[in-house]
Amino acid sequence: MRDHIKVDATGLSPAVASAYVFGFDEAAKAIAEIIARQAEALQRENAELREALKPFSTIAGRFCDETSRRLKPDDHNVWGYGDDTLTYGDFRRARALLGGSEDAE
Repeated sequence: MRDHIKVDATGLSPAVASAYVFGFDEAAKAIAEIIARQAEALQRENAELREALKPFSTIAGRFCDETSRRLKPDDHNVWGYGDDTLTYGDFRRARALLGGSEDAE
């Protein structure tokens, strides 16, 4: 960051200007560390979510052909309890998100 800060003729002594630049470097380093930790947490979460989708993706592989798509449309329920349902489309979407087909939404 120090390379990108140009100290102009504001009357600051070199020692004061150096302290400001050092402060910016420390702040940039702290921000970079926070971003790195957040990126690692997101990568772990992504891996866990992908693992949780695998059984749905595997089952979807059994009804992703054209005939199954016609006989079992995406909006047809596979399982439900009250207003909460799982549809064939939910299974197909899990498969698509894991790269099992080109149909990811």
